[in-house]
Amino acid sequence: MYIDFCLKKEYYIIREVNYMDFKDILKSYRLKSGMTKAEFSRKLGIDSYSTYNNYEVGSSEPKIDMLIKIADLLNVSLDNLVGRTSVNEDDLLEKIINESIKIGDCKLLKLSRISSDYVYFTFDDIQDIFKFKKDIMLKVLNDIKLETNKSEKYLQGEFFKFIQDTAFINFGKQQIKNFENQINTVTDEKEKAKLQDDLYKQITLVNMLEEKYNKDYQIYLQEDK
Repeated sequence: MYIDFCLKKEYYIIREVNYMDFKDILKSYRLKSGMTKAEFSRKLGIDSYSTYNNYEVGSSEPKIDMLIKIADLLNVSLDNLVGRTSVNEDDLLEKIINESIKIGDCKLLKLSRISSDYVYFTFDDIQDIFKFKKDIMLKVLNDIKLETNKSEKYLQGEFFKFIQDTAFINFGKQQIKNFENQINTVTDEKEKAKLQDDLYKQITLVNMLEEKYNKDYQIYLQEDK
């Protein structure tokens, strides 16, 4: 069983590639540090404000000695600062997903595997696999890196809670179909009455969850849904 995750169109066009430019990474880390451009420039020992500003607008890039100063001041590695990592991309993505699942308290969600195009999950130990487009997931995670109002880890946890809740509602709807099919084949009136009661309870539960889902995850859901 495959679940199609439909995100708002802007998540398809956030970035043409899966990695941020240096200027965007620098700005993101500087904003997270809480320092203004002027304050950050002074702490780096840069005399001219425009020199540092050029780094963030992309008109120039710092030399290696300044890169080291910036990384030390931001308390990040040079690899992270310049958008490189020494580990395999899929290994890094797997680490982020597993950490985020824990942070989001997604007890029913498990990472199954990562392919060249999709990230596969299982739900509540059910072996039916559902998938999420890998390039879209990377773009969402990259977009989260630019968020400054809430912590990156919190937002990552919320994103994977969205994935889990999507799976929960889809499996709930599948259960509704199963009840309907059973009701159509059962002849015993008592058994049919019980199935109809179970069906009503399942419909009520799914409707309640879907109402909350549509409210909580407006940022991800398609606008024309």
